[in-house]
Amino acid sequence: MNKKQISYILIIFILVISLIFILSLNLDLGLGNLHKNNEGFTPYIRKIYRPHLRNTRIFVENTVSTCKIKLHNIARKIGVM
Repeated sequence: MNKKQISYILIIFILVISLIFILSLNLDLGLGNLHKNNEGFTPYIRKIYRPHLRNTRIFVENTVSTCKIKLHNIARKIGVM
């Protein structure tokens, strides 16, 4: 093997190792678990969907409270309450 082939193999090796390291830090795959508080892959999923769940919860709470107020006003106008 000549120097060009050795340098090519070394560059590919370094790129693969750095890619694995970056993926293990970002996705927490467990290859180099530096995040001691996380429990694997599920916290990453929760972190992604947490804003959607929060927005859905807020929308449902607002809708229920609005309906509750409207029903209370209708019942008060009819004389039930």
